[in-house]
Amino acid sequence: MPADTTPAGPGYDRLPRRRRGHGRVGRAAAARAGQRRHRRDLAGTRDGGLGHPQGGPPADRGDQGPLTAIVGAAERTLCHLDVWPANLIDQDGTSILLDWSFTGDGAIGEDVANLIIDSCADGLMDVALLPEIADSATDGYLRGLRDGGWTGSADTVRTTIAACGAAKYSWFAPAIAGRAARDHIGQSSYGQDSSAAEAAHRVTALVTLIATWAEAAQA
Repeated sequence: MPADTTPAGPGYDRLPRRRRGHGRVGRAAAARAGQRRHRRDLAGTRDGGLGHPQGGPPADRGDQGPLTAIVGAAERTLCHLDVWPANLIDQDGTSILLDWSFTGDGAIGEDVANLIIDSCADGLMDVALLPEIADSATDGYLRGLRDGGWTGSADTVRTTIAACGAAKYSWFAPAIAGRAARDHIGQSSYGQDSSAAEAAHRVTALVTLIATWAEAAQA
């Protein structure tokens, strides 16, 4: 994913400077840990934050259905596969993407879907910014593709972003409902939530976006 396809957007100038998985051993350990986390994410049993499942493209992870068929048929590209705000820093107006431990094949636009949801899922950024984040990330990604010489359809990319996001986060709404029923908040909401019910209310816009993506991708 070209560096300029994820521009500094709302709040990204305040992102933490963090780097994980240094060196060959660190990257291998991070990859194994990410695979385990992702399996728990898909099952809705992860005890940590609500967002941030890492790993390969949805079509390669055993998920079934029309959304993953769309993702599987999409144009392929090199993806970071762990794009979220804690892996982004802003340096003099230029976005720098850290932690390439999970880099691999993915659908065009897959990283953008991950960034949009993970910007708000764990409470790192205000969910009220979600529409602005979605527009900024998508438009910036398309500009970066054009600047890199890509000549494909912007509508196709938007459809793939929607399919990737809806497929990868299909577990999100059931996980929210389960936590609310158990009154279990999890480990990470960056201080925004004091109860599972409050967390559920906060991420309602995310659940709505995921459902909207699913409908749009299959239209």
